[in-house]
Amino acid sequence: RLAKLGTFCAERPQCAPLHGDNGRWYTRSGAVFAGHAWPMEIVWWDSPLRTRCEAILRLGAVVFVQTIRSKASTLLSTERRRQIDGMLKAGGRDRQGILRDLARYLMFLLMLSPVNKLYWRLLRGLRQQWTRHLTGHFLGTFVEAQCLSYGVGGAAAKTSEACNGNAPSQQNSEQDNRLPDQRISHDVSTFVQLSSSLSLDALQALINLYFNAKLLSDISVLLSRGVVAFAVLGTLATQWLGRSIPSLYDAERRADGDFVYSLTRVREHAESIAFYGGQRVEVDRLGTKLDRRLGTEWARFARKDIVQWFSGVYRNVVGLVPALVLAGRMPSVGATGSQEHGGVAESVGHGRGHGHGHAPGFRTSSTPGTNVGLVNQAREVFSDTLYDLLVLAENTSDFSRLRALAAELYDYDTASRNALQQLKGVVGAPAAISLESRHESAGSGPQPWLVVERLSLWAPSVPPRLLVSELDLDLRSGGLLIAGPSGAGKTTFLRAVAGMWLRGSGVVRREMDPGRVLFLPQQPYMQVGTLREQLLYPFGAKPQNSACTTGGRRDDEALRSILERLDLGHVLKRMGGDLGAVRRWSEELSIGEQQRVSIARLLVHQPAFAILDETTAANDLAREQLMYECVAETCEAWMSVGHRTSIEKFHTRRLTLLGESGEGRWQLQDL
Repeated sequence: RLAKLGTFCAERPQCAPLHGDNGRWYTRSGAVFAGHAWPMEIVWWDSPLRTRCEAILRLGAVVFVQTIRSKASTLLSTERRRQIDGMLKAGGRDRQGILRDLARYLMFLLMLSPVNKLYWRLLRGLRQQWTRHLTGHFLGTFVEAQCLSYGVGGAAAKTSEACNGNAPSQQNSEQDNRLPDQRISHDVSTFVQLSSSLSLDALQALINLYFNAKLLSDISVLLSRGVVAFAVLGTLATQWLGRSIPSLYDAERRADGDFVYSLTRVREHAESIAFYGGQRVEVDRLGTKLDRRLGTEWARFARKDIVQWFSGVYRNVVGLVPALVLAGRMPSVGATGSQEHGGVAESVGHGRGHGHGHAPGFRTSSTPGTNVGLVNQAREVFSDTLYDLLVLAENTSDFSRLRALAAELYDYDTASRNALQQLKGVVGAPAAISLESRHESAGSGPQPWLVVERLSLWAPSVPPRLLVSELDLDLRSGGLLIAGPSGAGKTTFLRAVAGMWLRGSGVVRREMDPGRVLFLPQQPYMQVGTLREQLLYPFGAKPQNSACTTGGRRDDEALRSILERLDLGHVLKRMGGDLGAVRRWSEELSIGEQQRVSIARLLVHQPAFAILDETTAANDLAREQLMYECVAETCEAWMSVGHRTSIEKFHTRRLTLLGESGEGRWQLQDL
C-alpha cells in the first residue's frame, strides 16, 4: 500500500518531498529488482490519512501474527522433544506421565491452531486493500486518457496506444497485445499476491531464523555454521539451474497475451468473419497461437521441474547431516535430571531469553550414546533453518514471475502517465477551442442555449484538413438538423460542442448543467447491469427533473410505461417483467433497440436540451418518427445529425457542412 510498485531492494533512495495533487509525496530512486535496474518514481503517500493508518495497522497486525507463528513453531518443537525424551526415559512404563505430556502437547496445539487462520485472514485483507488502491490508480489514468484522446485525434492515436499499454516497450520492440483490462483485472491482483507473499515469506524466514539460530547453535556449533554454508551452496546451484526461467516466463506471458487478444478480436468481429466464411482460417490461426502459448508454458515448467527436483533432493540429502554429526556423540538419556553436550551443561529453563527451553532428564553417560529426542529436534531445527535460508532458491519461479509483472506494470504505468501528460498538454494548448458556459441575461424571449462564434475545425492529418471554417451559430428553441456528406465534420462538430474536440479555434458557449443537456451517440453505451440501470444511465435517479425519482413501485411502473411507448415492451416480457434482470445488453439488444433505449433515457431524465448523433439511423421510419416525437415533447431545443429527409419535419433549421471538398464552407437555412 505504501508504494505503488513495491520493490524488495532500493539503492539508498534520495527522498525529496514534492507536493502534487492532494498533497502527494514522491521519491526518486534507482530501484533494483532481481538484477533489473529501473529509474523509478514511486508514489508513497497518495491516500487519505485514515486509509494510510488502516494499511499500516493491517501490516503491523500481519507482522505481529507472523512473530506469534514462529514462536509457536519453536514451542511445539520443544514439546515434541519433551515427549520423545519422556517416553525413552520411562521405557514406556510411565503411562500416566506419557499421557500428561501428550495432553500438554495437545493443549499447545489447540491454543495455537487459530493463529494460522488469523494470519491468512489478515493477509487477505491487506491484499484486498492494496489491490483496490493500485487498480484505482491504473483505472483513473486509463479512463481519463481514453476520453481525452477523442478530443485530439491524429497524433493522439499513438498516445492512446501508449495509454492502452500497446506501445513498444523499451525492452522488447515487439507489440504487446496484453490489453488494459487484462493488466488491470489480472496482472494487478497477481502482482499484489506475489509481492505480498514473497516479502512476507522473507520476513517470516528472518523471524524464524531469530528463534531457531540460537537453538541450533546450543545443540551444535558445527551444525549452525554448516547450515549457512549448505544454504549458500544450494542457492547458487538453484539460481544457476533456473537462470533461464525469467526469459521463459516473459515469453509465456507474451504468447498468452497474444492468444487472449486474438480471441477478443474474433468475438468482436464474429459477424464479419461469418459473412466472409473465415471461421476455418481463424480457428487455424488461433490454434497456432495456442500451440505457441502451450509450448512456452511447457518449456518454463520443464525448467521449473528441474529446479524443484534439485531443491527437493538437495534438502533431503542435506537433512541427513544432523544425524551424521550427532550420532554416537550425544549423551544417552538417563535419569539424573541434567544433560551435557559439547562441553556445555544445560538445566531446566535454559534459553528463556531467546524463546525456548530444553527438556530436563539428561545426564552424562560414561559411554557414548545417542539422545534420540535431541537428534530429532536438531534435525527438525536444521531443516527449518535451511529452508528459511533457501527462501530465494525455493521461490525462484515466483521471483521470476514477480520480476516480469513488476517490469510490465511499471512500463505500462510510466507510458500511460506520460501519454496522459501529452494529451493534457494538447488539451491545454492556446489554440484549443474555448468551451464556456452560456450567460444568462434579463430580457424578453428565450435565451440561446448554444452560441458558436468563429468556429473552425481541423481533421487530424498531415497536413491538417479544414472541415469547418468560421462558423457562427446560435440556437434558442426548436431543432437544428446537421447535414452534409460523409466525412464533412458533422460528428466532429458535435464533439466540439461537447468539449471533446480541440483541433481548431473559436468559442462554444452553451448550457453546461449536466442535468439539462443530454448527448445521445449513434452507438449507445450499454452497461453490464440491470435493465433498470440501462434506463437510468448516466445520472441514475438523482436529477430532480427526472420522471422516476420518487422510489418504489411507482418508479418501476413509469419505466415500464416508457419501454412500452418506445416499442420495447417485448424486451421486458423476455425478462419476465423484471427490471432487475442482468444481461449483456449490447449483445441482448439489436442496435435499433439500443437506440430506442437511448431515447428512453431522455424520457426518464427530461433534459431541456438534447444533442443526437444519428440516434435513429438503425430504426425504420415509423419508429424513427416515434423517437423524434418523444424528443420534441420532452426538450425545449435539440440538435441532431441525420441523412434521412424524413426527419426534416422535426427541425426548424438545417446546417449543411460541405467539408474539406467545400473548403470548410457551410450553409444555414430555415426549414
